[in-house]
Amino acid sequence: RPDWAHLYAEIFAVWLLGYMLFTRVPRMLAQWWVDAGHERPSMDVLLLASVVATVVAAVVALWWGTRRGLPLRAILEDMGLRAFRFTDILWGVVCWAMALPLLALGLLLAALLSTIFGNGKIQASHPIQQMVESSGTLGLFLTYVLACVSAPVFEELFFRGALYRNLRQTFGRWGALGSVVIAVLVNSVIFAAIHPQGLIFIPVLGSLAVAFTLMREWRGTINASIVAHAINNFVVLSLNVLMLRH
Repeated sequence: RPDWAHLYAEIFAVWLLGYMLFTRVPRMLAQWWVDAGHERPSMDVLLLASVVATVVAAVVALWWGTRRGLPLRAILEDMGLRAFRFTDILWGVVCWAMALPLLALGLLLAALLSTIFGNGKIQASHPIQQMVESSGTLGLFLTYVLACVSAPVFEELFFRGALYRNLRQTFGRWGALGSVVIAVLVNSVIFAAIHPQGLIFIPVLGSLAVAFTLMREWRGTINASIVAHAINNFVVLSLNVLMLRH
């Protein structure tokens, strides 16, 4: 649907703005609750609210697409979401394995940037570390839901689905190879930049995004990218759990 490229940019923008807004609402309400003289809600409650917020942001973005004139089924197909098959899991493992050499290169670039602009050490912080330290059993489960289900599904749906589709068509005049290269790079930089780890960590997250996006282009679907994203987040989160809770 070449005439609908602009719609996927709109869907992505609505999702990103909604995500930034809705995920802040629980903490804003928690602060208001504390200021009113009540006890601060537990991390488990905040995590549950965050899961709900991510779903709401996605629903609003997809609803916007249907309001603009396309049926939901067509939108999801154009964004690369298909019925999952067992082969998607296998391709997801391949994608993650493919990402590891790129990840190593990203770490080298991050170390170089840290040497030039920082103290020579790669230091990345993420709110999820506080979640791991402060949450109970339910909260830890919800943290895994956020990191290994919610984030992979929705970030792949809107980055590799909506945004990549728009970029691929926007740069189509550069030819098949040129449009892929430009779209992959732009998509990956934006993906890395919105994460809270900091600018020096952009090469690391961007390298992962390159692998996810190339798999989306290769397979014509985001399913394997979702699996690879989930594997990566599970490994990283589990390492944090081992370091911070034991």
